[in-house]
Amino acid sequence: MRLKIDLKSENENFMIPFNYNHILSSIIYNKIADLDLADKLHNSTSFKFFTFSQINVPNRKITKKGIISRDGRVNFYISSPNDYLIRSLVDGFLDDLYVKFKHEKLFVEKIELLKEIEFQNKMEFKTLSPIIVRKKKEVDGKLKIWDLTPGDEFFKALEENLIRKYLMFNEIGSTDKKIKIYSEMKSVKRKRIAIEKGPQTTYNRGYMMDIILEGDLNLIKFAYDVGIGEKTALEEEPIILAVYGDDNYPYAVPLNFAYKNNKIYFHCATKGHKLDSIRKNNKVSFCVVDSEEVIPDKFTTDYRSVIIFGKARVIEDNKEKAKTMLYLCEKYSPDQKDSWQKTINNSINGFSIVEIDIEHISGKQSK
Repeated sequence: MRLKIDLKSENENFMIPFNYNHILSSIIYNKIADLDLADKLHNSTSFKFFTFSQINVPNRKITKKGIISRDGRVNFYISSPNDYLIRSLVDGFLDDLYVKFKHEKLFVEKIELLKEIEFQNKMEFKTLSPIIVRKKKEVDGKLKIWDLTPGDEFFKALEENLIRKYLMFNEIGSTDKKIKIYSEMKSVKRKRIAIEKGPQTTYNRGYMMDIILEGDLNLIKFAYDVGIGEKTALEEEPIILAVYGDDNYPYAVPLNFAYKNNKIYFHCATKGHKLDSIRKNNKVSFCVVDSEEVIPDKFTTDYRSVIIFGKARVIEDNKEKAKTMLYLCEKYSPDQKDSWQKTINNSINGFSIVEIDIEHISGKQSK
């Protein structure tokens, strides 16, 4: 399913910065009516199963500082194979017809559910947002992530990534469905993308381009709904926090973390099931899978993991929040040190920090 969202600023000559990806992402998370779903998606280190386009500015002027909408109007698209997520977004937008875009409030002029297109076994598309494909390479004994440029390796990674998404979304182990992704390279534009998560900012190289999808109809429709870029937190180590949930059921959620002075720190939204559960019962379990490789011919998996038990504490004091958020900045945004403190100070009331005091830790590996 695909939505088109039309927004209108109260002011003409509405300024949009060039790097606005994190702003749109924040708007989407804040408009998901199901708060548990929003929290789960925001903190997920797995595929999120939705995608969104660039901002379209019909009446625009390009300046050195950004894009000006002369009449204050902009629009963008949200797409997902998860119908419940789309319905929850519609409910969220209708419940409050305003969104916050940096320091401005924009009015939601129109929410349109687009008619599904007729899919064929070979289709050509133009991307609505830049495609990012990354690969891990070993440099001086350390794994580093590199952005790939369009070519055989780039398109092969897109195909493999789409299949992984399809299997995970449908909760199946394998499929005989196939797809080929390529481009005639008629209109390729490189874009530098800033991606923010909390106070961390990373920069990636993406590409706007013409794309041809050829193969199974279900895979082509799925690619249309979910997007085909490989920018995903699955590139990082899977990390799961388990807490004591409702009705005595355990509640497990993936997230990012930092380790310092025998304690675990992670950030999250200011509201949600995770924080409610911790305040109800602060005993938690924490699991990190540092490496994982399936060995199909041996019917086994090589892995290395750690399990931690401890007690969680939601940090309420803003000075302590700012200090501990630096641990996450050091881990995830080491090259942005000059902007750490400013970014934290500007968003201090928009996130929570949780500290886990480790009581027991054990590790296991199979190689």
